[in-house]
Amino acid sequence: LIDNVVVGEGLSGQVGRDGQAVEFCNVPVSYMKACSGLGESQCVFLYILPLIADSSVVGIVEIGSFHKLPIMAVWNELKGELSPMLL
Repeated sequence: LIDNVVVGEGLSGQVGRDGQAVEFCNVPVSYMKACSGLGESQCVFLYILPLIADSSVVGIVEIGSFHKLPIMAVWNELKGELSPMLL
């Protein structure tokens, strides 16, 4: 698992422990901002996704978005197939 994530502690740690993707809406302003050359803004949705290999969580992906994404259903169905490609 990623070195700076403690399993079971915080949002990413819970995903690391449970191996289940989670979706949050109305993310607090202090949690995450998106920045680009055009400026910065507050993300409204947060997706925390486990990378699973050999039935173990080996990494975590956090995605912030301004709009709700259909990522949860796809991730939960394909996570075992996608993880090796992302590692």
